[in-house]
Amino acid sequence: MNNLKELKRIFKSNSSGDAWGDSMAFAFPLCEVLYLRDAHDIPELMKYRPSPMGVRLDDECFITQEIKDIDTETLEDFGRLLNRVIDILKKQKRDY
Repeated sequence: MNNLKELKRIFKSNSSGDAWGDSMAFAFPLCEVLYLRDAHDIPELMKYRPSPMGVRLDDECFITQEIKDIDTETLEDFGRLLNRVIDILKKQKRDY
């Protein structure tokens, strides 16, 4: 699985109905995976800041398991879409 359509399907199939929570649940693992690959554009776009203790993948997180082997370009494309969703939710005051 290495395409944007499949990644969007994973996001939708794991939706809890809480758009903000679902977006954040994907944003953090996404940024961690990209950050560890030295692909910093999306983490910077999302204003992700790594922990002072360092970044490591949470192997117990199902989202991390789903995305860690996806190619960087696809993750970056999904990150741009996810960032747009987050911006829309903020403008709608649906963030918390």
